[in-house]
Order: sequence, then structure tokens, then C-alpha cells
Amino acid sequence: MAAEKPRRLLWALSPMFRINWLTGIAPTPFEENVKPNKWTTSFNYLVYAAILLLSTYLAWRIPIEKLNSDDAVDESEWIKNLWCLLDIITCVSCGCIYLLKHSSVRRLFIAISEIQRGLAKDFSFDIQRIRRFVEIQLLLWIIMGVNLGVLSWRSIKVNGIFTMAAYTEVIIEYFTFVQLQLAWQFFMAVFLLRKCISGFNLEIRSWLPACQVKETRSISRLKQQFLEAYKTSKWIEGIYGICNVIFCLHDLLRMSFLLYSSWDGRIYTPSGEKDVIAELSTSFWILSSHCVLVVALYFGENLYAESDKTGKLVSEMILKVKDHRIRRELHLFSLQLLHTKFHFTACGFFPLDFTLLTSMAAAVVTYLVILVQFQESEKAVTKLSCNCSHNILTENGTM
Repeated sequence: MAAEKPRRLLWALSPMFRINWLTGIAPTPFEENVKPNKWTTSFNYLVYAAILLLSTYLAWRIPIEKLNSDDAVDESEWIKNLWCLLDIITCVSCGCIYLLKHSSVRRLFIAISEIQRGLAKDFSFDIQRIRRFVEIQLLLWIIMGVNLGVLSWRSIKVNGIFTMAAYTEVIIEYFTFVQLQLAWQFFMAVFLLRKCISGFNLEIRSWLPACQVKETRSISRLKQQFLEAYKTSKWIEGIYGICNVIFCLHDLLRMSFLLYSSWDGRIYTPSGEKDVIAELSTSFWILSSHCVLVVALYFGENLYAESDKTGKLVSEMILKVKDHRIRRELHLFSLQLLHTKFHFTACGFFPLDFTLLTSMAAAVVTYLVILVQFQESEKAVTKLSCNCSHNILTENGTM
């Protein structure tokens, strides 16, 4: 039965992998001992490469077209183009990074399933509950996908179906969905690792009442499993680190653009008329991605708290155990815990904890003030120019 546990855990995660496959970012299967079909994999890479080339062309074409245009471009048009360019570059970057690291992602989830298999039977977590949790997330992700489809439809309706603006919007929504899936994979890996650490803590807690540890082998096994879990956490950070940096910075700038668009309706339509559906859909898109970030930070904080709890339990065990050999093994375990902190960072640039939210809020307010002042200064210059022209015409008429 124990040999089926890794497959069962991957089975619980299969709805997430299925969505990855449908959007083209899972060219090889995640199951153990399953060889990928070379034709399917080749087709996946070819289609993905074509989409990346088209995205690169659009990212190059947007600024070139505006710089070579003879028409005057106001600040709203510049901000709108900057928003599109930012979306394309960041989302495509995440897609490329994921494609390069897909085999590592596959090995990562298999490694987590191996850690879960090493848990004692009485302290393992319920696979069925994990499956239900993933299915609920799948429903929410489908809603996000439908919302991104609505945004693409509104763009096609405004700009026409055979236009570069429509193509750009569709590409942006596609890679945004890919980017959200990478965040989904990240916080699910962290969540499962936290469940494993919780299982370790339950086992240690079961030893406490009567100090039931009679041999050092159990402690050595737990110490080795905890070290494997720590290595896996560093693996998670290495795979998703750059994507997390891009995702956080992108979320910060998108939130600034969203709040700015409430002052300037020309972000959505050239005439400045209110497009309620587009505004609501964009707001839902950005807020949902922000919620994904909050969930990822929450699971990261939970993992850190659970690993910190392990150190406290081991310290309590040291005070109660009388056997010298067991105390020595517990001291070694405590020393290991002191140097293995489950704390995630975005490539070392900033910690992935709740302090990030306050920093982002301050940055959003700063960027928003800059954007609003930029708009007001443009209006003031335009008004001053009109007044000067009016005064000149008045003086000429008087003369």
C-alpha cells in the first residue's frame, strides 16, 4: 500500500496538471515511470515557440509603431501602451522560464510525494482532502479563465478582430493565465511541504507524554526526512524564484494602473466613455491575481511557523529525555533545525511574507501619485497653451 502513496498524491494534484496540459505548459506527464510521447511533446514545444515569437514581435512593434507615428500621442495612450508592453514582457518571461524548468517541476512534485510516503501511517495527511482542495481551486481558476476570455472579447469588440491590438490582448490574457498557474504550482508545493512538516510535528508530539522514544533510529529517520524537506524548499525557491520576482513586481504595477484608470477612462476606450464590463473584468483580473499572491504568502508564513514549532517540540523533548544517547541525537536535531529555516525569498531581493504587502501598498500609492500628477501637469500645459493662443488672437484682433 505504501508504494501507491506517491501516485495517489500525484493523482490528488491531477486537476492542476490537467489545466497545465490544456494551456500547453505541461509538455511531459507528471506521473512516475510514464514516458512522454515524443510527437505530443514536439508539437507542444513548436506551438509554444510560435506563440513566443508572435509575442516577441508584438512587444517590439508596440513602441516602434508609436515612436514612428506622426499623430500626437497623449499621456493616456502612452500609459495604455506601457501597460500592454509590461504585460507581454513579464508574462512571456514567466512562460519561457517555466518551459525551461518544466522537467525540474516534474521532479519536484515527485520528490514531495516521496516525502509524503516517508511519513508514518498514523501521521500522514488525507489524500482525498487534498484532492477536494485542488478541485475547489480548479473551479476558481476556470472562473479566472472565463474572465480573461471576457477581456479578450471586449478588446476584439472595440478594436476589431483582425487588428494588432486584438492579437496583443489575446496573447496577454493567455500568458497571464500561464503566470497565474505558476503561482498556483508554487503555493501548492509550499502547502504540501507544510503538511509534511505538520506530520513530522505530530509524530514528535506523540513522543512527548511519556517520552516514548526508546531508540535513536526514529530520531535519525525524522532528522533525515526534515533535511530532505528543507532541500525541497530550497528547490522550490530555485524553480519559482525569478517567476515570483516578476509576479510581485507585475502585480504592483498592475494595481497602480488599475487605480489610475479610475481617473482616466481613455485607458479602456479611445473616446473615454465608460466600459463597465471591461472595467469590472479588469478589476476582477487584477484583484484575483493579488489574492493569489496573498494566498502564496499565507502558505509560506504557515510553513515557517510549522517548522519553527518543530524546534520548540525538540527542545521540549531534550528537557524530558534522560537517556544520554537520545539526548545527544536530539541535540544534533536541534542544531540542524537552527540552520534550516523554511523562509522563502524572491531570489534574495525581498522576503515572501506579509511585510511584502505593506511595502507594495506604499509603492502603489507612490506610483499612483506620480501618474496623477503627470496627468494633471499635461492638462495644465494644454490649458496654458490654449490661454496663450487665445490672448495672442485677442491682441491681434485689437490691433
